[in-house]
Amino acid sequence: MRKQRSVNWRNTNLGMLGSDLEKKIKAAAAKGEPQWRDAGRAPGVQVWRIEQFKVASWPEHKHGKFHEGDSYIVLHTYKKDPTEDSLAWAIYFWIGSTSSADEYGTAAYKAQELDHILDDAAVQHRVAQGNEPSEFLSLFPDGSIEILPGGVATGFR
Repeated sequence: MRKQRSVNWRNTNLGMLGSDLEKKIKAAAAKGEPQWRDAGRAPGVQVWRIEQFKVASWPEHKHGKFHEGDSYIVLHTYKKDPTEDSLAWAIYFWIGSTSSADEYGTAAYKAQELDHILDDAAVQHRVAQGNEPSEFLSLFPDGSIEILPGGVATGFR
């Protein structure tokens, strides 16, 4: 019987995980996402839908309308103290009940990327369809959302 060779994990692809170098690489990649250019610069709500591994801006008149087969990123930018100029952020990634793995995986990854753009200062929330917290619902007209059937085609072929 052969003795299994011991491997130092620091010499593997995991060795740089969490390092300053990894953070710089991810921050540079995040800056390359055109959808994040104006994200979180002023108080309000911004919504994006994941479409075939890409982030697509969701029009304001459709805010609060989500397709059950899709995943979305919702950014709430607000002032903790109305007398100060500093901003705070909450990032929600909403997962529809029939959203595909590529869509919700991309939503989670891109939410993290958006957080990097905001200097890792946002609070992230994963929201599954049917389990929306009141603070999420309050971001939309009438404090509710509308679930629409279907969704964009998967990015997998």
